Amino acid sequence: GWFVVEAEQDPKKNPPLRMAEVGYKELMRVMTAAGYTVETQGFPNA
Repeated sequence: GWFVVEAEQDPKKNPPLRMAEVGYKELMRVMTAAGYTVETQGFPNA
């Protein structure tokens, strides 16, 4: 299955790269805490 996350933020207040890093880290945390296996093969910097 897939989990899709979408969010809009003011890039002046929340730099996009930093928010992507924060979001990725949190998504990985909650998914693994819930018992999911997250595949990152083929994704750069995963």
